[in-house]
Amino acid sequence: MEIIREPGPATTKRIKLSALVIIALLAFYIVSDDKARAFSSGPPPAHTGAPGEFLCTACHSSFEPNTGPGFVHITGLPANYLPGQQALVTVTVNHPDGFLYGFQLTAIDSTGAQAGTLVVTDDVNTQLLADFVDGDFRQYMEHTFQGAFPVEFDQRSWTFRWDPPEGNIGPVTFYAAGNGANGDGETTGDNIYTTSAVVAAPPPSLVPSSRSFAGNGGSSSINVVVPGGVDWTASTEDDFIHITSGASGTGSGMVNYTVDANPGPAIRTGTITAAGITFTVFQGIDFIDVPQSHPFYTEIGKLSARGVTLGCGGGNYCPEETVTRQQMAAFIIRALGMPNPPMPPAQRFADVPPSNPFYAFIEEMA
Repeated sequence: MEIIREPGPATTKRIKLSALVIIALLAFYIVSDDKARAFSSGPPPAHTGAPGEFLCTACHSSFEPNTGPGFVHITGLPANYLPGQQALVTVTVNHPDGFLYGFQLTAIDSTGAQAGTLVVTDDVNTQLLADFVDGDFRQYMEHTFQGAFPVEFDQRSWTFRWDPPEGNIGPVTFYAAGNGANGDGETTGDNIYTTSAVVAAPPPSLVPSSRSFAGNGGSSSINVVVPGGVDWTASTEDDFIHITSGASGTGSGMVNYTVDANPGPAIRTGTITAAGITFTVFQGIDFIDVPQSHPFYTEIGKLSARGVTLGCGGGNYCPEETVTRQQMAAFIIRALGMPNPPMPPAQRFADVPPSNPFYAFIEEMA
């Protein structure tokens, strides 16, 4: 007869303890495996090292950031962003003998909010996440599981698009963290690298950058486009140009000005300096045979202001005369900003000798 003994208190405790240990070990390996898979498929948001964020060293803590033999670089960014001017951005993580590679990048303004829009152009190797950091919405571009595998020795690169802000929001800072991993499925033994890059706001600009006036002068305005909060002034040293309003401002504004009539026989130019940028005024002359009542007085005057037409002599324009091919060549080349094209090294056309006053213009047209 076999006697079956009930387990005593000590045995029961050992059985319970063993069960708890097994459960804990299973949970540890399951969680560890989940983390390894999650991070090889891209880290959670807000791990670029940007203000208010973590770094990947929160898990990959074997080494201090940027102490390994590699680096992370951001390339393809413009020096200044312009609305509508998209940029293809590339992040490269270099780590000698790396088995897997990863990255995360965000772009924010000086307040910590999203700046522009990150756009996936390669959904096999990159993906887009989003999160809030200190109440500010941010986007995050990072690698996918497939994108973690190297395609060249010692490094991995990813490319995506950045659409800049629609307006001027000041400088934009890109923060990126990269991981050169040993591929053992653990978070130990990996190297984390960080970097940042700043794209400056659009430079100040004047719209338009110049204007032409007929001999009788007139009035117009200049749009001054500068970042908000930036002070500027406008001035001129030419006595025939007068700033009537907008001689100073903060942020974008407008300068209004007038141009006196030109009393002389020669065209003239003047300038207005606003926000440190030069605006040019071109003014033509009055031709004897083109009175201000002429339907094309203004257009003819503006052509003379730019030196496109010099008239037909004696202070006249000869508005009713036909235009020859050689004269048209001169008009076109001057309109393109070449008032004195270089003399050609050899004669091209038999009926246009070097003595022809339009010789260089015709050659430039050819």
